[in-house]
Amino acid sequence: MGEALEKAVPLLVKAGAYAGPRGLAGALLFEACWGNRYDVVQLLLDRGVDVNGRFGDAMFGEDGRTALFSVAGGGPHDVVELLLNHWADITAKDVSYDTVLMAAINGRNSRRPLETIKRLLKLSVDVNAQNSVGDTGLHLLHISNYTYKKKRIIAKLLLEKGIYPLENVAVVQSSILTFVTSYGI
Repeated sequence: MGEALEKAVPLLVKAGAYAGPRGLAGALLFEACWGNRYDVVQLLLDRGVDVNGRFGDAMFGEDGRTALFSVAGGGPHDVVELLLNHWADITAKDVSYDTVLMAAINGRNSRRPLETIKRLLKLSVDVNAQNSVGDTGLHLLHISNYTYKKKRIIAKLLLEKGIYPLENVAVVQSSILTFVTSYGI
């Protein structure tokens, strides 16, 4: 966030900037999450910005994602924890039925994806949830850019939580069975 915006946030919130996801304060929450501005996220949440608001600005494609959804896929783990401590919905799905866990798995820009994935799994998210094309978190892991080592760790975590590797997954270049066995799981 720019210096001017940083100074303006407390004033805007104090003045009653609309706290819904389509309002200025809701947009600031998303921006603060992405910018790793823990202090600003804390301030906005303390002032009543809806932690589970679905961001629906036409400029951003109206994907229906929550702040947790966005930060799980590309943000810092401490901001994820802050949102979870403010009762962020771990069952949220976007318009493509991707879940927060899928966002964390697919989050190529995530700074500490293993911590976020482990935390979500501890909260008993649905590991077998499927998006609109039938992909599960395991399928998204298969096509991700993670290293072999990281994919293996995440795949083991998902399998330990009961993901069904062969049930209703989209057809991809190689099967999920090949993926799972290639990682020695």
